Amino acid sequence: MSGVYGAGVLNGLHSLSLASNIEAIYTASVGSLNAAYFLSGQIELGPTIYWEDLQRGFIFPQNIFYGTRDLFVNRFVKKLKTDRVHHVIDIDYAMRIISEVKLLDLGAILKNPHRFIY
Repeated sequence: MSGVYGAGVLNGLHSLSLASNIEAIYTASVGSLNAAYFLSGQIELGPTIYWEDLQRGFIFPQNIFYGTRDLFVNRFVKKLKTDRVHHVIDIDYAMRIISEVKLLDLGAILKNPHRFIY
């Protein structure tokens, strides 16, 4: 949900022509995706990922309990082997969306004068 909110904020900044007032963008997690679409000039495309593409096939609800446990164990107890972790989201699915379905213009991001810190 924070990703949807952040995408809306960036969309609002863009529509109010306030983007030129931004010196740097600091992001974490899904905020990086939002910022990438913002900096690429594709702000209208980026937020649509949430309601058009990530509703199905992205979250594994059956893994939420065990995946949360695995994250805790991996961080505070011992490192788990990758093949033993219960993934809650399918990051490869999200990457396919931005590289094939809603193509993110990486060249435009690199040309953008704003600093992007992730």
